[in-house]
Amino acid sequence: TGVQTCALPIFSLLDQCASAATGPITGEFVTECLGLSGERRTAELLGHIAAHDTAAALSLFARLYDEGKDMGAMLDELCAVARDLLILRTAPQAGIQMISGICTPQELRTLQPLLSPGELLRITAVLRDTAAGFNASANRRIDAELCLVRLCEPEASLDAESLNARLCR
Repeated sequence: TGVQTCALPIFSLLDQCASAATGPITGEFVTECLGLSGERRTAELLGHIAAHDTAAALSLFARLYDEGKDMGAMLDELCAVARDLLILRTAPQAGIQMISGICTPQELRTLQPLLSPGELLRITAVLRDTAAGFNASANRRIDAELCLVRLCEPEASLDAESLNARLCR
């Protein structure tokens, strides 16, 4: 019964993609159909966050928003990649088997030296807090944009994780 319960959401997602398809169903089509950012854009967005480039992060977010990407899914993807990087930084041998697959191994290798474990913990916490409030939000776009500002500019926050992230740079 556990397998059937897990399989039902997958089938409904596949059904959603199949009903929208006019040709072959590719990985790119599924990403587009489900409103996901995709690995390249998620890695690019996390790269802007690592560089503390708020303008670039907000600009990419605006493009993704205009393309109809799901904001909750975007934040979930960012959180999963930050988690992947944290796992790879703290448990490199075992971690490779635990990564989500949202980013390619090459993208992860490129991002890994840019973010300390402290920064990754802060990023994950901010993303989780923002995602937790999405259901009750009156304006998810503003919440997501403010989240990106907090991620890019830890100096704007005085909480312990932000202070630790600044010290670990």
